[in-house]
Amino acid sequence: MKKSVYGVTATAPRMTRTAAILLATGLSIPTFAILTLVEALLF
Repeated sequence: MKKSVYGVTATAPRMTRTAAILLATGLSIPTFAILTLVEALLF
């Protein structure tokens, strides 16, 4: 998808490796905490 602003065309932004690592970490830590809490309460 290309956008044109003042006649200048730019490509769509791509996710960098650092952004992917930060996103994965940010999602995995709360998931781990919630699953650990659920396991401690139920089992």
